[in-house]
Amino acid sequence: MNVRSWNQCWADCVARWSLRTLVFLAFALLTVPAGAIDYSKTPPLDQRPPGVPLGWVHWWAAMEYMKEGNCPAAINESSYLLNNPQFSDAIWSQKALILHGECYERLGRLDLAFKAYLRALKQYGKNEDAFLRLGDLYLREQNPKAAIKAYRGAVHMDDANVRGHSGLAAAFLATGQTQEAAREIARVEELGGDVDELRKQLSAATN
Repeated sequence: MNVRSWNQCWADCVARWSLRTLVFLAFALLTVPAGAIDYSKTPPLDQRPPGVPLGWVHWWAAMEYMKEGNCPAAINESSYLLNNPQFSDAIWSQKALILHGECYERLGRLDLAFKAYLRALKQYGKNEDAFLRLGDLYLREQNPKAAIKAYRGAVHMDDANVRGHSGLAAAFLATGQTQEAAREIARVEELGGDVDELRKQLSAATN
């Protein structure tokens, strides 16, 4: 086949592809790893966190990809911890799921982010970070009642969690529960958090 015939064939194929197919191909091309991770830079055993499982090297690689902003590659690497439980443990598998949620948020796949956070909590138990991220996501999606439940999970684990109390204040304001919001704002201030914007919202809601 000569060059002209090949070009014509390619043009005919593209013309038949749906918009969805073209978007998928563009996304795939844009998310090719910027470069393979240099595994020779993997921290030696004596420089790794204590007690990490054998599969921790894939977590390290996922973090290297995150530094590049390459979420698809980070998801792929950290998935090793989920797909090979013999080389992982509950702590690091849960971390992998939370990382997936963060990545899916960045990629605009909020449906998958919700699933990742919920799975992290259901399969591996309570986790402050998962509760907070889930609360933020529910609040972002205008579901303050669900956000309240998630943020409460975080502050029940650590009552000094400023982000959790701030989230509760914002969620209570969104549901019109101003007394509860005022209580949470006071707690945030007590913990040294910034309450200026929350106080403005509370003032607007009560005047």
